[in-house]
Amino acid sequence: MAFSFSQFIHALQHKDERSKQRWVLGGAFCFTAFLVVVWFFSSDALFPALRPAPAVAETKDASSSEDSFFETFSRGFAKIKQDTATQFSRVKDQFSTLEERLSSRNTISVTPSTTPSTISQ
Repeated sequence: MAFSFSQFIHALQHKDERSKQRWVLGGAFCFTAFLVVVWFFSSDALFPALRPAPAVAETKDASSSEDSFFETFSRGFAKIKQDTATQFSRVKDQFSTLEERLSSRNTISVTPSTTPSTISQ
């Protein structure tokens, strides 16, 4: 008999609070461990400055024209990082312009309405 995820959730809903908390903490721990493992294996691509310089013998063979997954991933990540930095600098420039416009106006003009309003109590 197959035990589906929805059946597991239904059974977990009927358990006591301590059991629910243990499942939440266990799931959070497993997810955090997964993220740490992914970060550890991708840190070489994310932080190339931490990697030692390759020796002359380790250079890529000119005959191999295909890149590895991590080379492609690191180039794509670098491109995304560059594009994101460009977009953030544009947004920053727009907010700077807005800030200049708002700071140059240091007066507020208030015009009274033409008809007097009555306040009823």
